[in-house]
Amino acid sequence: MIQPFDEGRTLQAWQRFVNIGELMPYIPAPVARSWFRCKNRGQLAVQLLPGQLPKEPGSVEPGITLSKAFQQTFTLLTPFLRLEELLLALVDPRGVLQEWQGTHRFIVGGSLQKGMLLQEETLGTMAIGLALKEKNTFFVRGAEHYCSCYHQVASFAAPIMKQNECLGFLAGWTALSAGSLAAVAVSLGKQVLESYCIS
Repeated sequence: MIQPFDEGRTLQAWQRFVNIGELMPYIPAPVARSWFRCKNRGQLAVQLLPGQLPKEPGSVEPGITLSKAFQQTFTLLTPFLRLEELLLALVDPRGVLQEWQGTHRFIVGGSLQKGMLLQEETLGTMAIGLALKEKNTFFVRGAEHYCSCYHQVASFAAPIMKQNECLGFLAGWTALSAGSLAAVAVSLGKQVLESYCIS
């Protein structure tokens, strides 16, 4: 269940953490853990949207079934993808970008390329980074993102499971004002992708 979100209060909590390292108690625990990891890593909290993301050399392609399923799953969302309102991505268990649909503008200034790393170490606190770290489903909004360039974005990510094996992750991004679109797309997409993998 998605908890209520107070944009102003969250921004104040982020500013307090960035400026004096003090954490407000209403910040979700997974987000707080990520903020501390980012701070301890020396990542910059105030930054512009990156022009590109680092790539993993020799990344492994996803299974044909999962890749094909991803390409076919979101036909009903085509209008949103075409209008640049949504980005969906298939990420392998190491955080390497495999496939995507939609616009890159939510996470990178340049173009997206297969093999880019969508990890906490490159994007800061974001749903995909939390999903990779904790193997769970996450929704991160506005100033819950550690990097200021993502404060107008909502991100959502969920593991794609086959029995007890994590095959990869489905991630989504929208403008903060349309955050529920990413949540619905990823939640439904996860179910479809898992059903493809089981059949």
